[in-house]
Amino acid sequence: MYFKGYRRFGKVSRVKNLTKREENLYQLLDAVANRYGCLPSELLQKADTFDLEIYLTISNLEDRERKIKKGESITDNYDQENLKELYESVTGKKPVNNKQA
Repeated sequence: MYFKGYRRFGKVSRVKNLTKREENLYQLLDAVANRYGCLPSELLQKADTFDLEIYLTISNLEDRERKIKKGESITDNYDQENLKELYESVTGKKPVNNKQA
């Protein structure tokens, strides 16, 4: 499997016009490869979704612990507008604003 802008052998000076999804995938591959000391291409050949789930879970736990130690909010990981859009796209309903005083 090769990504847009890359060939099996050869030099690519710049990857242009990446979608947000592709950017996220590149960042995830880079982060996992750095953590476990392997090349991103090795991940593509050997890793599966369980490996990625473990990495993401541990990264989130480490981030949460770091924020707790610094006294920062641990509930600000999600943008409320994004969550509302996601809810509406999944359910087909507009979310109810249930803010409690």
